[in-house]
Amino acid sequence: MDQNELFKNYLEGKLSSEDRLLFEKLLKENQAYQAELNQYKKQVSPAKKTRFRSWAVSFLIALGIVALGIFLVYSLASPPGTKLFSTYYQPLDVETWESLSIDPSIEKGVTAYKNGKYEEAKTLFEQMLASNSSPDVLFFLGLCHLALDRPEKAVPILSRIPKDSPLAGDAAWYEGLGYLKLNKLEKAKPLLLTASQNSTQFSPSAQEILGKLK
Repeated sequence: MDQNELFKNYLEGKLSSEDRLLFEKLLKENQAYQAELNQYKKQVSPAKKTRFRSWAVSFLIALGIVALGIFLVYSLASPPGTKLFSTYYQPLDVETWESLSIDPSIEKGVTAYKNGKYEEAKTLFEQMLASNSSPDVLFFLGLCHLALDRPEKAVPILSRIPKDSPLAGDAAWYEGLGYLKLNKLEKAKPLLLTASQNSTQFSPSAQEILGKLK
């Protein structure tokens, strides 16, 4: 057994108990031999680190390829309307909403919606709807369903908002998004056109989508 092999077996715990005791005694008595062992450790350590780095890099690359594959499968499988919905939909930012003229009686529900508590807000607006079918209540109830990924429920509620209501343009935007989510592109187009003409806040986005649907 040559010296390097001896060092290797010692560091890997492959020596017998007797040989290990003899070797450690030699190290204590011979400082030069101890120095050679230390030097061997330095030579071996970078190689181990390099192998680990190579393995880690290979693993991360493989993981990235798998993630990309899943993304591509999802993207290719998603209907065009669903893709557009995912790109453009965002819950209404109540703080910056330009059409803000909320009835104080629905403030509790609006606050729940603003805080992302969509299920709670939906319940509150459904209770209000029993005695108050104002455009405000209909609008926020529709928004709650859309935020809860229930476009099939959002669309008919938003469609009940009168066309002469100040909320009509914004309601058309979200109703149009609901139809995109359902991949009913032809039904989405006239609503997006209405939003592009009557919604100050959402007009640019509505025009972009219409351009992509041509």
